[in-house]
Amino acid sequence: MNPENLPRNEPWITKEGFFDSTKFPIDNVLKHALSDDDRVFRSGLRTLRLMIHQGRIEAGGLPPGPSGQLRGQLGETHRDR
Repeated sequence: MNPENLPRNEPWITKEGFFDSTKFPIDNVLKHALSDDDRVFRSGLRTLRLMIHQGRIEAGGLPPGPSGQLRGQLGETHRDR
């Protein structure tokens, strides 16, 4: 990918054209992790895992309200597979 063709105003895209998860907004990722759509749900979880791996501690904590729902979905997803 040519870095010259990348958007310049996104702080989570480095000068070299790489994704920097430490600067990526977490709000929509959390919404994806709560989605009923299996594909969106898994994508959200993968992105959260990447964020945690890169040092985003807040990506590892579950919000107080929906945390039980997310845990339930995680359990259902693993049992169904």
